[in-house]
Order: sequence, then structure tokens, then C-alpha cells
Amino acid sequence: MILGIACSLLAGGTLHVAPGGDDGGPGTEDRPLATLAEAVARSGADDEIVVHAGTYRIEETVVVDAARNGLVLRGEGAVRLHGGVDVPAGSWREVDADLAERLPEEARANVQQVDLRGLGLGRIDPLEPRGFARNGSMAPVELFVGGEAQTLARWPDEGFVRTGEVVEAGARGEDGSEAKLPVFAFDDPRAERWRDEPDVWAYGYWCWDWADEGLPVASIDAGRITLGEPHRYELKPGRPFWVENVLAELDRPGEYWIDREGLRLVAWLPSAAPARLSLLDQPLLVIEGAEGVRVEGLTFETSRAWAVRPENARGCVVERCQFRDLGLGAVRVAGGEGCAVRASRFADLGEGGVALGGGDRNTLTPARHVVEDCVFERYSRRARTYRPGVGVSGVGMTVRRCLFREAPHCAILFSGNDHLFEGNHVVDVLQATGDGGAFYAGRDWTMRGTVIRGNLFQRLHGEHLYENGVYLDDQLSGITVEGNVFLDCWWGLMVGGGRDNVVRGNLFVDCHLAMHLDARGLGWATHLLPILTERLEAVPYRSESWRERFPELLTLLETEPMAPRGNVVEGNLLVRSGSVDDDVAKAFREGGRIAEDNLSLQSDWRPVVVDGRLVVEGAAPPEELGRLDLPERYGPGAPAPDDD
Repeated sequence: MILGIACSLLAGGTLHVAPGGDDGGPGTEDRPLATLAEAVARSGADDEIVVHAGTYRIEETVVVDAARNGLVLRGEGAVRLHGGVDVPAGSWREVDADLAERLPEEARANVQQVDLRGLGLGRIDPLEPRGFARNGSMAPVELFVGGEAQTLARWPDEGFVRTGEVVEAGARGEDGSEAKLPVFAFDDPRAERWRDEPDVWAYGYWCWDWADEGLPVASIDAGRITLGEPHRYELKPGRPFWVENVLAELDRPGEYWIDREGLRLVAWLPSAAPARLSLLDQPLLVIEGAEGVRVEGLTFETSRAWAVRPENARGCVVERCQFRDLGLGAVRVAGGEGCAVRASRFADLGEGGVALGGGDRNTLTPARHVVEDCVFERYSRRARTYRPGVGVSGVGMTVRRCLFREAPHCAILFSGNDHLFEGNHVVDVLQATGDGGAFYAGRDWTMRGTVIRGNLFQRLHGEHLYENGVYLDDQLSGITVEGNVFLDCWWGLMVGGGRDNVVRGNLFVDCHLAMHLDARGLGWATHLLPILTERLEAVPYRSESWRERFPELLTLLETEPMAPRGNVVEGNLLVRSGSVDDDVAKAFREGGRIAEDNLSLQSDWRPVVVDGRLVVEGAAPPEELGRLDLPERYGPGAPAPDDD
């Protein structure tokens, strides 16, 4: 057997994995291995692993290390790697009497139960808080039916109810003092159903429209609800929330509940489609310190953690893959250099899509990681604010020709320096937020050098509370926004104070407000000076590399630092979007340059988007459009893989 394995590797460096394979076999095409883990364990540098069509459960992270530089993991046909456990159709049975009596009467004839011990499970982890400022939380075990996430039993079934009078706003303990728990009035008689439930949770926007949080409920009594932990900000009255993990509210198809003590799953199945529980709380695949590894044509699904994690990897590529039905995010690149995610599709994710981190801000050395030609849709399912399609930190990342659509909050959230975002199409995001940006960063003078160029922002409305295509928040400085199209947006872009920003050659069509250009640092935001100064001193802005790249920082503290100086707004065209002068602070104008070549028109030109291109409908476009340097196409230049 050992001789057979050695010969197979010497012959072509290719190992095969297929359903029905045998991990004791040679791994040839006619005698494949059964698991990806075994194939990786046997592989060496520059080998190829071909995973044949089928569904494979990953029970423990598969690690590709530096001993396997150049390894190719290639899917042939529809290959699904998942971190869950299937729920066989024959395992469903009638609900136990003690649970049935807690169900709504209309649900008792429709709800079924599974004994999780019979699936080999001895424990289900408790729920954890989620949402804004809860990036460390692990996703819970979730039920998927027919590839769709089911709903943890909740009320109301759709939308929100509102907090009543706030009895205690809640505050986090400081210096070891005891935290004050939030308490609010809620006198709906329906709450009586929840009083005896063992583990009720509440999810809401407790203070701001851009800060969601799911928290445990400590008690429900006398028309009041007490939350088990303080919110990140103080609780306010009239804020939207729902309650969840309530068996007494399991009243429609698609809802489920898990008895964590008795290890019972209860669900009203929407169909006879296959059911699966997500289970794995670690990555499906880690690329650790390796170089030149390629992952092609695989689907990663039904798991609780980030699916693929390149860590300190160089030149590694994820291409033509699908990521779906995940509890957290899809691909998290940490450190390393020159990694790429290409032509892949990301859908129905609990939190974000791709996270890029790397480079050295001390020396402004770029990581050169790239995301391109990808589709991101229906992400941020569980945590609905600040979980972007692509999150960027560090130095020198590129996001180009991607499509972002149908999300409650942002498309790209960035920090650091010298990034490039170009040729992307962003449509129908910011759906459930106020005060947000499709592309967002803020509160730092030093995060300079990023270029936002040639993107199309379309149908961005949110709650009509300061939602922007591009949002340069709270003194963000040194950003270039040029050659973009803002089509039917509530606000096109905001420059929230800041310095040395350039807004050039953009097209605004049918926007409620094209630009908001303010001087907040001289008004309500003066309190930000200490934190901005702290972040300035945290980088070596006096060093040679910083002096050469961003010389403006050397004298910033000496030149009225909170004033909006050095900003340039030129060559922009506004069609049925008001005037550049509509919302400009006096200090912004005096401290920078708003050129006379910004034009405002009331043309009848009606652009529509067809296959990632702007197409004229009705009247011809204005002649002035010809002066703008707009790309021919927005969004993926190569097709992302279709569903199997």
C-alpha cells in the first residue's frame, strides 16, 4: 500500500478525493481518498488535489502549511464542503408533551422534533450577544432547510416593536464597578407568554440606527423588560426591537427552537427539502504561512465560523468559489502579501464577506491583497451593522469590479492607508440603517491615500437619515473620490470635516442631495480633538516614509487642526440632484477650493443599468457628460459561479 501511494505521487503529483473513496487507498482517480483532510496530509509542495463532485463534511479545520507551497485544491463539478450535520428526514417525530404545551395552539399539529443525541451531538453551545461592537462573538448552531437559514422563533414575525419608557438606560461598569442593566417599559399582554421561557433574547437598535445588538433578557415582570447586559450605548425610548429564542412564538413555517438542556430541536419545516444544522465553530480551511496555494471551484457552506482563513500567506488565491449559509464571514486574510479572492460568489452570510488585513502602517508597506470580480449579496443576516461585504484594514488593498447588493448596511468598510476601490457596482445596500455609508471610514486624520474611483452607487436610501454612497466621517482626511456615478441615492457623498480630500469628476443623477460638505470640527465635533490627536501620535508621521507620503501631517496640529482645510471639489456634474452649493459649510469653502466647473443640470436624460453598464433611456445624455472619465462597465468583469 505504501509503495502504491508513493508511485501515485511521483507519477503526477495529483491526489483525488471522491464520495465513497477510501482514506486507506492510494488517492488515484480510480481509487480516490474519502476526505480532503487525508489528501492534504499526504500532499507536498506543488501537488494538486482534485475534489470530485459531492458533499463533504469537515469536522475539523483542514490546514495547508508552508510544507505544501504551491498546492492546488481544485473542485471538479459541484463540490460542497460543509461544517454541519445532516438531519435525516426519518429522524423527525412528534413533539414531546412538555414542549407541545408551550407551543401556540395553531402550531402543534405542524411542528416536529429531533433528538439531537441521535445525531451524535452531546452539547449545543449557548447563544452569545451579537451585532455592533461584538466582532468576537461566535455564531450559534443554526438550522438550514433547502439551503436557507431558518428563523429562530421570534415575535413579531416581521419587523419590530418599540421600547417604551426607559426606566434605566443601562451603563457598563467602570473601574470594576457593577454594571447597571437596561430596563424599559413594555406593557403588551403578549409578553406574558415569555415569562416562563428559559432563555429569551432581544435584538434591536437600542440607541442609534447604526448600532444593533442582540442581548439576553434577564426578566419580564410588571410591564417591564430588563436586559441581561448593557447595550454599547445607553438605551433610548421608542427604539425598534424583537424578541427571539421563544418557543411560545414558534407559530409559522420556517421557525425553529433548540432545547439546549434536553438536546431537542423543534421546527415547523417549510418543506420536505434536506435539513442541516451548522456545527463547526472553527474555519473549514486555514492556509498557514504558505505561498502560492490555489483554492478553485469549491463551495463552502453551513458552518459557524469564518470559512477560509489565509494567515501570513503569500501569493495565495481563492478563485471561482462559492460561500453561502455561513454564520459569520467567508474569507479572512490576515497578514501576508499578495493574496487574491477572485470571481467568487458570497451569499446569505451571517456577518461579512471578505476581510483583508495586512501591510505595515509604520513603514506604509502595502500588503497588495486583492478582491476582484466577485458578487456579494444578502450578507449581514445575523449582525446587521458594520459587517461589510469587504472589510479592509492595513495598507495597500484593492477591491475592484465587484457587485454588492441587498444588504442592511455597508458594502466596504475601510481603515488604514493607500487602498484602491474601483469599478464596483453597489446597489440596494444600506437597507436597514440610518447615518451610514456604502463605502465608509472615519475619525482619523492619518488614514490617507485611499482612492475611490469609477464605482457605481445605485438606489441607496436607508432610513433617509444621512445615508451616503461614500461617507468620509468625522475628520477623515486625504481621500480621493473621482469618476464615480451616484444614481438615485439619498445622499451621494459626505465629507464630514477633514482635510485634503479630493472630490473630482463624479456624476450625480436623481440624488436627494449630491454632497454634504461640513465643518463639524469647529462645531459639535470639537470633542473629537483628543482622540484624533491620539491616533495621529500612534503612527510615525514624522518618519521618512510618512513625511514623503503625507507631508501635510507634519504641520497639522499647528494649523487649526479641526478646520476643514485643503479639500478640493472640482469637475463634478449634477443631473437633477441640486447644486454643489446646496449644503456646504462656510469654513469648508474658505479652507479649500470649490471650483467653478462643477455643473448642475435639469436634463431629461434617464440612465438605467443594464448588465453593469449605464444605458440611456429616453432623451440623449447631456453633452457635458463627455468630460467625465467614467468606466465602461461596473461590477464583475468575469462571471461569478452560478448556483449548482
